[in-house]
Amino acid sequence: QNAGAVAEICHRLDGMPLALELASARLNVLSPQQLAARLEKGFDLIASKSRDKKSTRQTNLRNTIEWSYSLLDPWEKTAFLQLSCFAGAFSLESAEAVIDLSAPLDDAESEAGDPPEILDVVFSLRDKSLLALRGDDEKYQFEMLGLIRTFTHERFVKTTSEEFQRDLGKRHAAHFLERAE
Repeated sequence: QNAGAVAEICHRLDGMPLALELASARLNVLSPQQLAARLEKGFDLIASKSRDKKSTRQTNLRNTIEWSYSLLDPWEKTAFLQLSCFAGAFSLESAEAVIDLSAPLDDAESEAGDPPEILDVVFSLRDKSLLALRGDDEKYQFEMLGLIRTFTHERFVKTTSEEFQRDLGKRHAAHFLERAE
């Protein structure tokens, strides 16, 4: 009877085991239908409010993603935030056309050295499981899981200037306009 709601929960949480485990704890007080509806508002709902000695990193999905983000080097952070402009899967060529690595986004990390190739950064983000690989032997595409993209986009909006956001949007639009033409 609730298979549709359970499938929706799994879909919204990208099948991530930690997210599913945290969400399942809410089934003590919410029906699967209620939980699925509340997940539309974001994933803070599945944050553990436990007062035991468990690591915060392990009990809160947002903190887990934040922890993973904090381990990135300045160039990876810069590219990762900008990759949130892709709503779905994207090719390496699209990332190369849209992402700007002329300077790290965090001024405090201006000693980051010369920017790497986008290929190297995308490889590193994929290697760290922050990007999923899709496709077949003909052509690969990359994708951010929905929860990670939500986190990344929120952080991008909070930490970048409106001018930088507009410039990224213009590069994104110009690239896909060129592809469409």
